[in-house]
Amino acid sequence: MEARIPRTVPRSRARSRPRRPPEALPLRFLAVSGLVGVLGGFAILAFAISRGGSGPREGALAAGESVVYARFGTTADTVLRVAATGSASPRKLFEIPHAREFGIVPALAPDGRAFAYTVLAPDTPDPAADTPAELWLAGLEAGAVPRKLASGFDLMVRPLWTPDGSGIVVRRSGGGDGPYELVRVDVASGAAATLATSSLALFPVAWGADRALLYVEVSPAGSDLYRLDAGGAGVRVAHLSGGLTRDWALSPDGGKLAFLALSQGQQAKSVVEVLDVATGAVSAAGGATDEFGPAWTADGRLSYGALQGGVRVGTEALAGPARGFDVPLAWSRAGSAVVARTFDGSSVTAPGRQSLTLLAVGGARKTIATGEVTFIGWTYD
Repeated sequence: MEARIPRTVPRSRARSRPRRPPEALPLRFLAVSGLVGVLGGFAILAFAISRGGSGPREGALAAGESVVYARFGTTADTVLRVAATGSASPRKLFEIPHAREFGIVPALAPDGRAFAYTVLAPDTPDPAADTPAELWLAGLEAGAVPRKLASGFDLMVRPLWTPDGSGIVVRRSGGGDGPYELVRVDVASGAAATLATSSLALFPVAWGADRALLYVEVSPAGSDLYRLDAGGAGVRVAHLSGGLTRDWALSPDGGKLAFLALSQGQQAKSVVEVLDVATGAVSAAGGATDEFGPAWTADGRLSYGALQGGVRVGTEALAGPARGFDVPLAWSRAGSAVVARTFDGSSVTAPGRQSLTLLAVGGARKTIATGEVTFIGWTYD
């Protein structure tokens, strides 16, 4: 899941009256909230909750590889596509209208030809980050007309596609304190079916090696990973952490789950840890104080950003910017480049200006866009 820095509520700058006590909000926003917002909000969270392997491989980007992203606007997000190679300007695909100051939360389809997104309708009265949202589907052709699938879901929890692309898992809690439900929405019909429910906060994560849904339950006791068995029951897989976790990323073979573990002591920390799904053992990927954005390459190498030392890939690193730091988001299919969110500040509490950057293995850097943009994914001709 994309590491979003620095906004506590990504693509949302509204200051409208919250519908729930602020101490209850982090559990709802954990899946897509900005790291800086999370670290800066540890006092609030206290009320709510009382990578080994081979190094980078140099390779060429394919001519048909493109990056799709959305540029935030006050009342509409603009979806654009830009080639990973060459110097061509981004191509506008279409605009998505939304409630004032609240942008989309997207998830790319498995085939890379469409994306789903949650959004607040433009005419939403008194919009807030926990206002129930709509689920839409959009193709990646210029002038595509998005199609509404269903409504009543949590805006800030990123949708999760089924492996075959026939369904989308979203979370529903009705804008209140629960119960939390994970719901599968059929892409063809829009029909919704509840998969899991709990009084505790649930977050869809991925599909395991056996194609079972994996999800995280966050409680005052910490974060636990569950899988949905064939009978529809949630089975606990492992205890991830005694605190909050986020940015869960499953390895391509389903054997390891990387995630960001958040803790607060004399100094707030975010570190990347890795769960061995088979044994339940959790180990630190690096151990630095400020790490973020775990992301796997297609051949199973773990990468993550560090405040110092650039983007780690196995035991090596991609050089960071001349000033600031990179947060990896997603690797290309061939593993020759990664899209990252780049900041020119000196720390996660003072990240500075941001941009969307393509980092090629071998050291080349290409700025894709600057300002408030949301990465949607890689797509291929």
